[in-house]
Formats: sequence, C-alpha cells, structure tokens
Amino acid sequence: MVGIMTVDVGKTELTPLKFAKSEKIASFLSEAPFDSVKIPNPLNNEIFKLAVGGKMMATSEGICKIWKDVFPVSLLEKIEQSAKIRNSLVYPLIIEDGAIGVLIICLNRDYEALSKFEKESIESFINVIAVALDRANLYQQVKAANEKLKELDKLKSEFLSFASHQVRTPMSVVKGYASLIYDGIYGPVPDGVKDTALKIKSSADKMISLVSDFLDLRKIEEGKMEYHLEEIDINKFVGDIVDELKTLADAKHLELTLTTTVPGAKVKADTQKFRQVIQNYTENAIKYTPSGWVKVSIDSDPADHKHVIISVKDSGLGMSQELIPMLFQQFSRDKQNAVKILGTGLGLFIAKTIVEGHGGTTWAESDGEGKGSRFYVKIASV
Repeated sequence: MVGIMTVDVGKTELTPLKFAKSEKIASFLSEAPFDSVKIPNPLNNEIFKLAVGGKMMATSEGICKIWKDVFPVSLLEKIEQSAKIRNSLVYPLIIEDGAIGVLIICLNRDYEALSKFEKESIESFINVIAVALDRANLYQQVKAANEKLKELDKLKSEFLSFASHQVRTPMSVVKGYASLIYDGIYGPVPDGVKDTALKIKSSADKMISLVSDFLDLRKIEEGKMEYHLEEIDINKFVGDIVDELKTLADAKHLELTLTTTVPGAKVKADTQKFRQVIQNYTENAIKYTPSGWVKVSIDSDPADHKHVIISVKDSGLGMSQELIPMLFQQFSRDKQNAVKILGTGLGLFIAKTIVEGHGGTTWAESDGEGKGSRFYVKIASV
C-alpha cells in the first residue's frame, strides 16, 4: 500500500489525499477506510512526530503504530497478516524547510532489504511528489482566492447598483423641482433665487451623470452592455449635440463650431450610447478650455474613405505625453486638474468601450500641457 497524506498548517491532523492498495488490503476498506479517515494530532504519534515534526524518514514494523489512533489494533494486525506487511516507511514531504504532508509506503519486506537503487528512487520520487503537492495546494489557494474575489466583485456590483439607483432617483426629483422654480412655474421669483435654482439643477445633472457612469461601468464589467444599432445621419446627429452644448460654451465665452466635409454621411450606431461618446468629448473640451475655442469636425478617413472620423479639438489645458497612454483606463484623470473639475475618471473608459462596441476606434492627441487636446472617433460609414 502506498498513500499520500497532507498536514494542515497547525499540524493538528493528517488528511488522506490518495492511496493505492493491493486487493487484499482493499477487501478491508469497509472496516479500515485508509483513504478517507483523518489522523488527529499526528505529533502525538511517535512515527508522525519524527516525520512531520522532525522532518525525517520514520520506519515502523507493520502498520499498527501508524493507524493505532483511528483503527482497532486487532484489525490492523489482521490486515498485516493478510497482506503480509512487514515494514512501513513514512517520508516527510518537505517544501521550504516545512513538512506539507507525508508519503506512506507499506512493504512486504524490511527497509534494510531494499537495494541502494530502490532507496534512491523512492527519495527522488518524494521530491517530485512534494513539489507537485505544493503546486496543487497553491492552485487550490489561488482558486479559492479567485472565487472569493468573484463573490466580492459581485457584492460590489450589487451594492453599486443599489446605491446608484438610490442616489439617481432623488437627484432627478431635485433637478425637476429646481427646473420648475427656474422656469417660473410656481410664479415669478427674484433673480437670486433663479440663479440658485440653476446651480441646484446643474449640480443635480452632474450627480446624475456620475451615477450613470457607475451604472455603465457595472454593465461593462458584467458584459451586459447591449447595442441597438440603427442607421443615422452623422452630421445631424453630431450637430444636435453641438447645438445643445452651445449654452455651456457661451457661458465660458468659448467659440464652439462644427464643420463637415462629408455631407449626407451615414453610420450605424446606438443613438443613446454613441451620443454619450460625442457629448463626453465635447463637454470635456469645454470644461478643460479656460478660453479660446472648441472645434468639432466630421471628415472621411483619408486612408480608405470607408470610415468617418469625428474629431473634437480645443485650445485648452492640453495633456502631458505621460498621461495620454493611461487616458482611457478606469479612474484615470489628470491629477493637476482633478481637484478643479468634477468627474469620476470613468467617462473616457466608458467612451472607448462604447466605440469599440460599434466596431470603431478612438484615440487622443496633444502637443503638451497648455497646447490643447484632440480626440478622435473612427467608425465605419454605411
């Protein structure tokens, strides 16, 4: 009989991993299930104390001294006689100066009767088993840790969704009442009150946008971002977004323009999600441009004329070359401007995911800090 048993970290018990048995020993398994019964307190057993505690090979006549704490001695003696077991060898399986288990070999002859080659072969075999067992333990630990991370990630997503919905609903209500006050639905109000109502509405819009980013992130992480494509006039589509943002640009005295060299160009896009991309790029250009201009343009790809390239360029703060490679990663923001401008650092990551979901590509360029930025979206034309 040959068996492997693993030892726990505290060395409080030995657990059978695998046993190979002769037919004669197998006939006793109902009475002595060697491959399923744990051995408690191995350090109290003289054989295991030497192997596990002392990290030395231990020998024993027969099998009684090994399993006397879990099976009746009379039964073990019966098994010895039936299987003609004369000697048992217990080798420690050592990794990094610590025993992680034992190899038990039951022989029908004495240890001294083994040849030098047989002894060396066993010792070489032990090293292989120890390494394999260690790798298996590491794999199980990594697997368990991975399962735990998956569970934590699921809990995080569920909490994020719950919290986001709990924030978005009241923010929508706040925005609605602020709009009613600003529009004079409840009657004329002083200019100071109108300004305050506008600020409340603006802050609510920002919070709703932040919440939407988190909800989109959850969909992306869970692979649940869906796209409903339809054919659209890209010039009218982008033009409508630019018109909506003119008020924001005018408030900062920025020149916001749109030009196109591809009249009548059409693309297939999910209007709601693709709007997020163009709106995000244009809003960012306005946010990060203290003065000057923001130019949106729509052109044909000069490389093949089968794609449309939408670009958003500004004369604003620009970016360092070190920042650009990390720009589309989660929670990536320009640290110098993050304290001045509200955001999650998710907008560009989400935008990139949406563009790639449309089969397109997106990238950014800048000549350096203080020299403006250029964002591009390339998508197939119909």
